Amino acid sequence: MHQKAGGEQVAKGLLQKYRQDIQTGGMVSSPSATQALGVNVDGYVMPMFLSQTAIAWNSDLVTTPPASYDELVAWTQKHPQAFGYNGIKNGMSGVSFVVGWIYAYGTDAQRLSAGPYDKSVEKGWQQAYEKLKAFNKNVTFTRATPGRSIC
Repeated sequence: MHQKAGGEQVAKGLLQKYRQDIQTGGMVSSPSATQALGVNVDGYVMPMFLSQTAIAWNSDLVTTPPASYDELVAWTQKHPQAFGYNGIKNGMSGVSFVVGWIYAYGTDAQRLSAGPYDKSVEKGWQQAYEKLKAFNKNVTFTRATPGRSIC
């Protein structure tokens, strides 16, 4: 379950602590296993994975890869459709990319990260969404698993 839903369910008393009862429970080291968007979920959740965002490139073709979202925007304008990502419908790495985009171009990233989640923060995302829509015109959307859609 997503951390937002996990936090909400713990706050409503709908989950039972179980992590201490499983063999791998002692391996948990991520702060997201104790706090989920500002809600204490310690013992109630067991992280499966963390989504990372990275840029892979062919160094024979791209000698200086973009090092920020701003540089990536400029690069895709010069090289339309040469950059690909999953978008938000074709894999968690695409979701991770878009969340990073909101952190970069939205408002109040620290508040969004630390929680608790406040829907009013979304009011500052319109400009980020518009910029993402323009960016997406110059990208290629890829699938998480070649030949198979997960939607």
